[in-house]
Amino acid sequence: MAAASLFAGVVVRALRTQLDWLAERAQRLEIERDQQMTLAAAAERARIAREMHDVVSHNIQVMVTLADAATVAQRSDPQRASEAMREVSGTGRQALGDMRRLLGLLREGEPHDHEGKLRVGLSGIDGLTPQPGLTELDQLADRVRSTGLTVNLERTGEPFALSRAAELTVFRIVQEALTNVLKHADSAHSVKVSLAFDDPEVTILVVDDGRASGVGPSHAAPNDTAGMRGTGHGTLGMVERAAAFDGSLVVGPCSEGGWQVAVTLRACKAPALL
Repeated sequence: MAAASLFAGVVVRALRTQLDWLAERAQRLEIERDQQMTLAAAAERARIAREMHDVVSHNIQVMVTLADAATVAQRSDPQRASEAMREVSGTGRQALGDMRRLLGLLREGEPHDHEGKLRVGLSGIDGLTPQPGLTELDQLADRVRSTGLTVNLERTGEPFALSRAAELTVFRIVQEALTNVLKHADSAHSVKVSLAFDDPEVTILVVDDGRASGVGPSHAAPNDTAGMRGTGHGTLGMVERAAAFDGSLVVGPCSEGGWQVAVTLRACKAPALL
């Protein structure tokens, strides 16, 4: 009986020790899960904020430039002024559509109507339309040309299939660079956008002919925007997007005049389909 009692006590103690260890481990896993959810939420907020900035800042800058041009041409060229205001209207509608799609990502559940049916529009499921990529660069260039700025878009090298994330990154970097030209370039009349493909790398070069300041080109790193044109989140967003592809960013005046933004993205190739 003494041996049986001793054995039972040892078993009970071992079970209690194991239960305490399991409870502690479960509590630790819950804490780690909450921390991961917090980090994921912060990263998602930063991503959405970056997308909102790219969409809103570019479209609003185009609208402001067009409105200024319409004001100047109101007396001398009323037809041109009317065309500029129609462009303002179209750009504003596009900005609202982009904002609705981004805000739709913050809503819970699928995009259903009041009857519970999935909403499908001309461009697919509402709120779930694809992000812009290389094919939308021509539309972006046309939108900037409507402000009176000459935009030359060229591609060199052997094009290859990029991942969707890389295509979005290329589009957003070009969009932000063109926005900075509209906002900050002094007496700029034209801008050249070049895409150089060298599998698996893509090099983006945006050069305008405006008057540049005396600062030299600088190699930008995350959280380092000193000496760059503009002081908002747009340039920092370009740095972060380039860093996501182990890329590099060089900004500054060109030797022949004007301002340049040069970005190299690495490992951009889309995964092969099996």
